[in-house]
Amino acid sequence: MRRRSPEAGFALPLTLFLVAILTLMLTAAFARVETDRRMAETSGSSVSALAVAQSGLHRYMGITAVRPLDGDSTRINVTGGYADVVAHIMKTDADSMVPTLYVLRSTGHAIDPSLGSDPAATHTVAQFAYWQYGVMDVQAAFTAANGLSHDAGDIDGRDPALLTCPGPVVYPPVLSIRAAGGAVNPPGTEEGGTNFAGAAATVADNTNIGWNTLINGGFVPDYRTYTPSFAAPWRSILITGDLTIPSASGPGGAGLLIVTGDLTIDRNNFLWLGVVLVGGRIVFSKPNATIQGAVVSGLNALIPGPLPPAGVTTDAPEIVYAPCLVNQALQSLTGFAPVTNAWLDNWATY
Repeated sequence: MRRRSPEAGFALPLTLFLVAILTLMLTAAFARVETDRRMAETSGSSVSALAVAQSGLHRYMGITAVRPLDGDSTRINVTGGYADVVAHIMKTDADSMVPTLYVLRSTGHAIDPSLGSDPAATHTVAQFAYWQYGVMDVQAAFTAANGLSHDAGDIDGRDPALLTCPGPVVYPPVLSIRAAGGAVNPPGTEEGGTNFAGAAATVADNTNIGWNTLINGGFVPDYRTYTPSFAAPWRSILITGDLTIPSASGPGGAGLLIVTGDLTIDRNNFLWLGVVLVGGRIVFSKPNATIQGAVVSGLNALIPGPLPPAGVTTDAPEIVYAPCLVNQALQSLTGFAPVTNAWLDNWATY
């Protein structure tokens, strides 16, 4: 009988061991690939949830036409999922016309149809925003808190038939004060204009315009450079500092024009439809300037600093009160105005 070798039968256990090791290594590799795939999918779903949250937030701000109550909650369906938007009041004022500060929280839920109706990922963002009003307490066709000097032309508080505004509505043509250092000739007195000798801040305050909030971040305009147009919808323009409308510019525009400093109209046949609000004075230096709507100057009397000098008119303008044009200039302003640099991507949810 042949003697058995000591190595007999060693190959099979070694093979089985190697096969087991390879199986474990392959299993680990597949598990790693699956983990990486799931991490990539989760990352993609998180990005989708962020996009859904932002989209829902912007949609909510755009479609809300009535000031929401504290805690208002709305679900908004957008491409890729839905967003739950909640509005909380952070600061309010007894005056209903003062902008209310909100924080708007939007939680986006990304939906992958292949995985069913359960959200694949969620993400929450927040935005601080003011609720602003598109209304104006018109006191006169031309309210000059800083007063007027020289001939201010034809200023009429009567709504003319050619503007087809609902009426009859009549306001004093001019509501002005006496400028410091000189007498004021309030044009339009013969048409029922009113000239006050009181404080500039009193006249400016009677307009109920939140000037400080308006020029210091509480209002978001459509343009911050002089970009006039008569096309609908009418836009808003906010100019920081002085603005001179040169003779080479277009014929004018329509909407809301806000100038924090002085406004100089140096163009023949200038026409503006809507509302003009000026912190300093208005200088009419060329003939046939026409504003149909409402004009207010000297609003810087509402903020610390010297009283703006009286407005000057070397060529008589025509200013006519027209309520329908005032309303049209302001109708798009009611709604949420986001606070600059107040968007948050790390808002806590609980």
